[in-house]
Amino acid sequence: STTSESKFIIYKNNIFDGGNGIDGRTFAIWADPDYPTEGIELYNNIFIGNPTGVSITSVQSAGPGFIAKNNIFQTLDRGIAGQAPPLGSIITHNIYTDSRQVELYDPASEKIITDLNSIFVDSANGDYRLKQGSPAIDNGTALYGINEKDILGTTRPQGSAWDIGAYEYSSGVISCTPSQLRCSGNLLQQCSSTGDAWNTIQDCYSLTPVSNTTYCSGTNFITNTT
Repeated sequence: STTSESKFIIYKNNIFDGGNGIDGRTFAIWADPDYPTEGIELYNNIFIGNPTGVSITSVQSAGPGFIAKNNIFQTLDRGIAGQAPPLGSIITHNIYTDSRQVELYDPASEKIITDLNSIFVDSANGDYRLKQGSPAIDNGTALYGINEKDILGTTRPQGSAWDIGAYEYSSGVISCTPSQLRCSGNLLQQCSSTGDAWNTIQDCYSLTPVSNTTYCSGTNFITNTT
């Protein structure tokens, strides 16, 4: 896939398969110097095959506003290569699967994990769902208002935090305390009486608060007492 002279595009929950070329790139960001690209944002994607996952082909290519969060780069060399990302880029909470990815853009949140079997259910046969115990589970960053569903439409997060990659892991059982409240993407939710599901009580984006009503703002509870 190649994007050129583009502005303000979000790519999320995709599986980009570039094959296993010797000298290729799975996703290329390219631009003519007179028409720079800007505002390319990559969230919860999986980049497969080729030496390079994302290739920034010129200084002008990525432009300002380049963001890469919660992606998995299953590549033969480096996940992000070519020209250095521009100043002001935000690259966090990504997983790289080749030890030749010598640079972590955010060492506190990014990982190099070479054992694919520890991440995916069966990547050799194209199953890129996260397996139980995967290091991608609950290690992403929250993307409220940007990416609240996975590639299958599963609500994020299912656990304590966003997962990394296109799939949000779900064990099929949501354990919670009956009547417990939580905020999820500005949805006020309450645990079911059997403790196995979260039910939405109120979409707080459209809620007009009334006196003594608990509602959500992001992940925070607010009680209006006016």
